[in-house]
Amino acid sequence: MAIASSTHPPAATESLLDVSIVAAMSGESLCDVQLPHSYTIKDVKLKLQSNHGFHLFSQKLVCQSGDVLDNDQTIGSLVSPGM
Repeated sequence: MAIASSTHPPAATESLLDVSIVAAMSGESLCDVQLPHSYTIKDVKLKLQSNHGFHLFSQKLVCQSGDVLDNDQTIGSLVSPGM
């Protein structure tokens, strides 16, 4: 699955991050995508809703550390500087 658009289109020179979306309960890989740093968690949830049918409000995205991600957080805020 490729995510082609966002509510915040990336700048032409913005680098992309490799992101894996995994179902927490089963560990099943849902998709691997490349996302711009400016994508918000809400943008990701909206794409999961449109591509996989998971309703926006039933999703809870969690980082590898176990922290629940806020809808307003950007993907770029989740990575260490220099990555």
